[in-house]
Amino acid sequence: MKLKDKIILITASTRGIGLACVKACAKEGAVVYMAARNLDLAKEEAEKLNAEGYNVKYVFNDASKPESFISMIEDVVKENGRIDVLVNNFGTSKPGQDLDFSNTDVDVFLDTVNINLRSVFAASKEAVKYMA
Repeated sequence: MKLKDKIILITASTRGIGLACVKACAKEGAVVYMAARNLDLAKEEAEKLNAEGYNVKYVFNDASKPESFISMIEDVVKENGRIDVLVNNFGTSKPGQDLDFSNTDVDVFLDTVNINLRSVFAASKEAVKYMA
């Protein structure tokens, strides 16, 4: 159990790579928080894993709402007194608008870059206050 009792927060974690990270960390003994916009889905996934004996919880995060990066970190720290690992898994694109580079509107590209970079920066900036 390499991660026994570590407090880990993973963004965008209800499916795909994020959910795989949740499962892997939980199996290694971590207390894992799923940060998600869809709390019903996060609750459902957490309950499945907890039924298998893991310790998985969930907190709200919506990458389009910068304040939610602060609140998700604060929620985890409030409950545990710390956060040990942050996995910035969130990332988005607009395949219908930016798939073809030569025809992609600059504003569409910049909006995508902005939300993807902001999600990493904002979450990390808040988490490091408790990790330092």
